[in-house]
Amino acid sequence: MTKPPKNSRSLAPIGNHEVGYCKPPTAHQFKKGAPSANPKGRPKGIRNSAKANPLPFVDIPIHKMALEEANRPVQVREGDKVVKIPAIQAGFRACLINAARGSNPAIRNMHNITSDAHAQLRRKTEEAIKAALEYKKTANEYLAACKRHGVRFDWDIHPDDVIIDLETGEVMLAGPTSIEERALHKMLLDSLDQTILMAEESAELIRENPKLRNERKRLGLLITLIDRVNNMLAPHWQKPCDPKLCGLAIMPTVGGGAEGEAKGSLLP
Repeated sequence: MTKPPKNSRSLAPIGNHEVGYCKPPTAHQFKKGAPSANPKGRPKGIRNSAKANPLPFVDIPIHKMALEEANRPVQVREGDKVVKIPAIQAGFRACLINAARGSNPAIRNMHNITSDAHAQLRRKTEEAIKAALEYKKTANEYLAACKRHGVRFDWDIHPDDVIIDLETGEVMLAGPTSIEERALHKMLLDSLDQTILMAEESAELIRENPKLRNERKRLGLLITLIDRVNNMLAPHWQKPCDPKLCGLAIMPTVGGGAEGEAKGSLLP
């Protein structure tokens, strides 16, 4: 009798048939010529199909799933408090603690992580500075062309509004940035242009007929309005009024007192 393999169950022989490892009882063996238990056989490719090794179906890209898990909040203890921070941040803390304790793998991992983070930050900073310098150059050229042709600079961002801090590598916008701020800024510029045009038209009427006292008062109010709008704009957006117009106007006095002729008036 053959010795059964280790840890296998040996059964008592049935009649003259030995029963044991790889030797089922005769009654349970397949009979020659009997119908097969699986007449169709193994389907082609079943070993490589999903049915052979079923996995849970997840309709989420792997990178998205990884980011979601990395940003999943976990509880950590900070002193006497328990706070929630992203899982990736908790992992960084654990790695830094191990590195501080002298773990060479942790020191190597944190060195690689911080080096890569610094390199990416430097690359983004250089790209931002390069883009800002290119914009300032193009905007200044367009601004000079606008001044030559006597038209308004109609870009949303003035080149002087782009501030570059070469020490920190930070690029800031001093002008309007949101949609609401740009809409308000455009309204002020349109109002300033319209008021200056009205003041010039009023000055023409006064030159034709210097006795139009009400028109001179109106011109004084328009000049005052131009000054107020300019005060609401940055210096590089301001359009000061022509000093000659002040000489034609009767400027309103502060506090609602008597009217006063403009200093150095060109009219009697």
